[in-house]
Amino acid sequence: MSTWTPDVEKVKLEQWRAALVAAGGNITHAAKATEISRAYATVLMKRFDLIEFAAQLRARAGAGALVRGGERQGVVTGRPRKR
Repeated sequence: MSTWTPDVEKVKLEQWRAALVAAGGNITHAAKATEISRAYATVLMKRFDLIEFAAQLRARAGAGALVRGGERQGVVTGRPRKR
């Protein structure tokens, strides 16, 4: 018998969103704080459609948002991109 219920999924979503907010949108830091692997954190990001949410949090924190397509918004690095 499985222990999955929609309520369990809702709790996971709320916990993961709270961890992302506390980490300023940094997925690696949120994963470490919740003691899950970075790979599983990516699964949660996709399952709960939180990629843009995390990008907005990072932008607000001044970290530069990595958005879909891999382009950073407002971040200048010392190494030019290959085009």
